[in-house]
Amino acid sequence: MRGITLILFCAMAALAAAAAARAEGPQIIQDTVVVSRGSYFTPVNNPPLCPGGFKVLFSAVIDRTTLNFFDDTGTLVIRRRHNQFTGTLINSATGYTLPYEGEVNFVFDFQGGTTAITGGTKRIIVPRQGVLAIEAGRRVLDTSNGAIVEDDGQHDFDSHLCTLLDH
Repeated sequence: MRGITLILFCAMAALAAAAAARAEGPQIIQDTVVVSRGSYFTPVNNPPLCPGGFKVLFSAVIDRTTLNFFDDTGTLVIRRRHNQFTGTLINSATGYTLPYEGEVNFVFDFQGGTTAITGGTKRIIVPRQGVLAIEAGRRVLDTSNGAIVEDDGQHDFDSHLCTLLDH
């Protein structure tokens, strides 16, 4: 009986969350962002220099589709964003480059305080060499502190970049 009560409670909570979004549907925004020689790593979560003494830079074209869901008061409650990108990772010292691409989906739950990230988020694929690095799966972050709440899949892409670009 307790299990059935829990299932009913969860189902009612899901219905309430769905009802919180406006009846007229989401606000849809499509745009393209161009990044030119930006810093790939930030000092907050990674050292700014690779062991070889260079920074990892990137250039990319990112096509984004954003769906914003609001409640009846006009408060943004859910943002879903799909990013598809192609670009280049760059060794700042030598100019050596590798192709970089991916598709990533974000779900920002402003009421729940989480951000879910899913998809084949990052790939380095080189002709005649194949896939050199990939990140794929699902990761959920606590929005208040960035802590990982859930982690499924392969998430070691960043740890390979310095070695792959050290040319």
